[in-house]
Amino acid sequence: MLLGLFFLIASVTTGDEALIKASEAFARLDTYTVTIKSEGTAREEIRYFFRKPGWIRMEFEEPHRGAVLVYNPDLKRVKLRPFAFFKYLVMDLSPEDRLIRSSKGHTVDKSHIGALLENVESLKDAGEARLMGQESLNGRDTVVLEVTGKEGKEVNGVHRYVIWLDNRLFLPIKISSYALGGVKTEDVDMTDIEAGSYLPMDLFDFK
Repeated sequence: MLLGLFFLIASVTTGDEALIKASEAFARLDTYTVTIKSEGTAREEIRYFFRKPGWIRMEFEEPHRGAVLVYNPDLKRVKLRPFAFFKYLVMDLSPEDRLIRSSKGHTVDKSHIGALLENVESLKDAGEARLMGQESLNGRDTVVLEVTGKEGKEVNGVHRYVIWLDNRLFLPIKISSYALGGVKTEDVDMTDIEAGSYLPMDLFDFK
């Protein structure tokens, strides 16, 4: 563990470098799977599957247990099966439809890690990024990155991010978001993330 942290510290010395390395890590991966657990205005738990260039599948545990959603980046359309017990009911929706926005207003097509990192980068461009140290989460060694906008600056309602980047994958595995005034608006746990999973194309459609 100590040797791994030595190489991490040696290779990343600033917050800007950490954010660049995270963006490069996302650019290299083709697929990932994760359980997203978020706490904010509402509690959400979703089993999430991502395949480039933007195929997404969400299996809902909380709320709406049993609902399944898939996003097709070629058509820019969403298919939603709202009830596990009624598999023949499938709705065709725009990703902008209010029915499928998250409790924070996030859309399906912008729900992946790459979109998160774009938001963080935008906030950093209007503020600063700094390293806060190292921490272990669920057995994963992480480097902790803080990105804060300048006075009065927000991106999608966020003035400050605290991001835990996995020491091996260098992808975010936990994110805390804060509005102006320091009020925490959301915690997102992704500590079971797996990169490079085999995800066949038929996973992103309904039979």
